[in-house]
Amino acid sequence: MKKRVKSIQGERASNMEAQGCETNGRARKMDQKRFAAMGMLVPSAVTTVLLLSLFFKNPNAMTRLTLIPFLVCGLASLIKSLLLLYNRPRYVALCNRVFAGGFLLFWFGFLIVWCVTAFRDNTPLLSLLSLPFWFVGFYLAKRYLLPRKTGEGTARKKTGRQARLRINPKVAISCFLVGVILIAGVSLLFFGIRDTWRLRTATRGYAVTQGYFMDYRIYSQDEDGTTYQLIYAYQVDGVEYTVHTDYVAGQIPAENSQREVRYDPSNPSKAVLSGANGKNMMLFFGLFFTLGALAFILAALSIKGCFDRFRIDVMGAYIGFVLLAVGAGLLLFQSGTASSFWEGIRPMGLWVLIPILFLGIGVYLLMRSLFFVRQGGKTPQ
Repeated sequence: MKKRVKSIQGERASNMEAQGCETNGRARKMDQKRFAAMGMLVPSAVTTVLLLSLFFKNPNAMTRLTLIPFLVCGLASLIKSLLLLYNRPRYVALCNRVFAGGFLLFWFGFLIVWCVTAFRDNTPLLSLLSLPFWFVGFYLAKRYLLPRKTGEGTARKKTGRQARLRINPKVAISCFLVGVILIAGVSLLFFGIRDTWRLRTATRGYAVTQGYFMDYRIYSQDEDGTTYQLIYAYQVDGVEYTVHTDYVAGQIPAENSQREVRYDPSNPSKAVLSGANGKNMMLFFGLFFTLGALAFILAALSIKGCFDRFRIDVMGAYIGFVLLAVGAGLLLFQSGTASSFWEGIRPMGLWVLIPILFLGIGVYLLMRSLFFVRQGGKTPQ
């Protein structure tokens, strides 16, 4: 009898201990979600405010229609962060579905514009290239928006189907998207580096002089605004020449603002502008897509535990580095359009807060991931 009582007491103690561990685990997961929500709150709020400002200030109906999916995603992310921050997880799943709906709205809208443009330009091959993206969109809609079936029969059917296919559809779709992004990024990097190298080789023996902003040429004009091709003048041996930018700008520089010009001494009319150019922009976007694809690859490796032996948070440090690179790249490209840094970024107005925000978050993530980590590369919560 005493042995039976002791065994019952032991079972009760073990059950209570298991329940306590489960409760602590749930509390720890909730704390982690709240910490992540704090990190996402400021970017979500800034993005949502900027999108709302653009939506209400822009009179073009087409532009407003284009901004709707981004607004839906921004508001869903902001509300989700607030719910997690104030420990209200009841409607988080609904916010996730709203976010998925906004993303799919953008996805299918982009594909519709893609196909309409292809048929209008009489390029059916281009529309055929969109078929894999249509399949991905329908799968994502089924995965995130339609109700899921539950039950033992469904689990057996799903297990048998995956056993026959020997492939996980989620992994296949993710690998396809990451592969497309990586190929696009590497291609842009290749062409950007090639064109930059050709330009530097061609202008290696060019002389340098100071040019000044003289005029502009309207490149496009519609309800969204006006873009310009800037014209700079420079003098060689008392003769004035002009050179224009190989990219379009949304603002006109101050009158007589200076910029360095490189010209061919044997043919002074042949010249290029120093600083930012179209090749730099191609390099920037190529680097952005490549680093973004590598972030997904590193995230998959991190989930598998490949970085657990490191004493730093590899994934956090990489994301911080990417944000630093994007913020610095935006500021450097914009400053390269003028003779000084402040003169270049002044036309950005409040938009300058976006690269500054990227820089701040990047520095925070780098410092936190490199110097404030526990054993196994885990950051303190």
